[in-house]
Amino acid sequence: MKLQAEAVARELKNCYELPVRHIDVSLRGYALIHEDRFLYIKPSEVRGDMERAFTRLDSLLRVQQYNDPKGWEQLKAMKQAMRDYATFHESMIKLIKQDNMQDFLTEFSKDKGFSLWKVYEKLLITINAFEEKRLREAEQEYANANSTNLYIQILLTLIGIPSILFVIQRLRKEGTQRFQLLTNLDANNRKYLFDPGTALNTNEAHKSIEHSIDNIKKASSFVKEISQGNYNVDWQGLTQQNIYLNQSNLAGELLQMREQMKKLKAEEEKRNWTNEGLARFSEIVRNHQHHIEKLSYEVICFLTKYIDAQQGSLFVVQGTEKDVYLELTACYAFDRKKFIQKQIPAGTGLLGQTYLEGESILLTDIPQGYIEITSGLGDATPGCLVIVPMRYNDQVEALIELAGFNQFEDYQVRFLEKAGEFMASAIMNAKTAMRTEKLLQESQEQAEMLKSQEEEMRQNMEELAATQEEMFRKERELEARLKSMENISR
Repeated sequence: MKLQAEAVARELKNCYELPVRHIDVSLRGYALIHEDRFLYIKPSEVRGDMERAFTRLDSLLRVQQYNDPKGWEQLKAMKQAMRDYATFHESMIKLIKQDNMQDFLTEFSKDKGFSLWKVYEKLLITINAFEEKRLREAEQEYANANSTNLYIQILLTLIGIPSILFVIQRLRKEGTQRFQLLTNLDANNRKYLFDPGTALNTNEAHKSIEHSIDNIKKASSFVKEISQGNYNVDWQGLTQQNIYLNQSNLAGELLQMREQMKKLKAEEEKRNWTNEGLARFSEIVRNHQHHIEKLSYEVICFLTKYIDAQQGSLFVVQGTEKDVYLELTACYAFDRKKFIQKQIPAGTGLLGQTYLEGESILLTDIPQGYIEITSGLGDATPGCLVIVPMRYNDQVEALIELAGFNQFEDYQVRFLEKAGEFMASAIMNAKTAMRTEKLLQESQEQAEMLKSQEEEMRQNMEELAATQEEMFRKERELEARLKSMENISR
């Protein structure tokens, strides 16, 4: 209550004394010097400080349950008087700025601050009387409470000694129970949370709670790291010596969860890698499907880089059913396009055998000299080789051969097999388009030939008709001569 009374007195001062002092000092200095630097507080700031002080004072009085209607009316009158005085301050500043000192002195001589003081004095007396009354009542209550407290202390002293003896006995019993509880807690902590593999010191059983809290924090931190994608996080304190003790508790289960999450993440990455590769591969096939040579180079270039191989070749199945051979259409290595002419009969070598069997081959033990990867530093035998048939409707249309120094994974081989379906379909369509184009060209050539023969026959017919016409003409001339000779002879 004393602090509340001091706060009310402070806010009363903030409502009146500070704003009025600021207004008077700044106004007098500004009137004497006529320089803005002496007007160190703006009217808007005065109004703002004053309104905030009145708001705080109003809140304090309501907290104290102040219910004197007269006091509230005086507070209301004080608010209005302070606002009027702030307005008076603004008008006086305007007169100074207009250099109208005569009107300024006239208004200044009215001494409106004295009228404001009268309003404030009434409110101050009323509020102070209320606060003094509350303080007296509080002091009386405090004195009464001290007297009551003394009697209570004497009574407690009389009944305290047997109570203390009883409490001591209870504390000893509870201490024993607490020790047993902490011992059980440590045993369960080791069984269900984490077992460091060290012996339990019964003299420090109270540390079981700390160990339990520490293990729970470790579990929380471990799960948080896992949820953020850090699957390499380890359980603090877990070693090769105590790992067998933590196979079925929380630490062991969380480690198993981490390993499972690792596997799931690896599978997800492989799946995303495959899907992204197939999307990019299908786009390449779609953009170049009408030109086998261009398509072959773009495909082998992409696949060699995508699976991190060092060299790759693409063979397209050519020939008839009786004379099938594999033709090298593209070869790529070390960011360079290789121009090599090569044909392999079906059934010859690994490529030919792969064509006949229709199954992928993955070799990690490559015979010396079978294939070499060439660079500026020399030749080297690769560490891994994969040959994948590209099939469409169970028909092998092409084969891809990739070699590299790193081991190719099973998911990469499966990716090549899926990509091979797109490629085989594109090659078959390209072959069909080429055959169709060839047949169309032959048909056009035959049509041109027939047209040429028809034109030649037409010309021959015209020449024959002209010859017949000439013969008829000569025949008529001959008949005319004969008739003329007969007439002459007659």
